[in-house]
Parts: sequence; structure tokens; C-alpha cells
Amino acid sequence: MGVKEDVSHIFMIEQSAGSSAHCDNLEDEIVALNKVCNKAFVELKHLV
Repeated sequence: MGVKEDVSHIFMIEQSAGSSAHCDNLEDEIVALNKVCNKAFVELKHLV
């Protein structure tokens, strides 16, 4: 369900938030993580 992808985005968000050099990537990483989470939620709904 993209769990590895979630972890990757979360790691990049942490790195981007902690460094002014990577702050420009923060919004893109959050958007990407949101897409992965929404996809996982849709897949979970189909299991119920």
C-alpha cells in the first residue's frame, strides 16, 4: 500500500524542515505524501 513510499516522504520532510537549504522541497514532499496516504486510505476502504 505504499508504506515504504510513505516512510521515504516522511524522511525527506524531516530533512527538508530541518535544513534551510532543502526548505524549497518541503511543499512538494508534503503533497507527494498526501497523495500516497490518500491512495492507501482508498485501498483500505475496499478491504472493509
